[in-house]
Amino acid sequence: MLDACTAALTVREYTHGRGWEAGGGDRWGSIILPGTQPPNAPEQLLTWPG
Repeated sequence: MLDACTAALTVREYTHGRGWEAGGGDRWGSIILPGTQPPNAPEQLLTWPG
């Protein structure tokens, strides 16, 4: 139940513009993360395969 609530809150944050998308290059989809994207995150961490 906790994981479903966490997923719902993450999607809600993303749809309200307070989340960011990482990955997506592996044809399995991307990961939505809550909050803002770190300004100094290496590009290879944000795309897969890197």
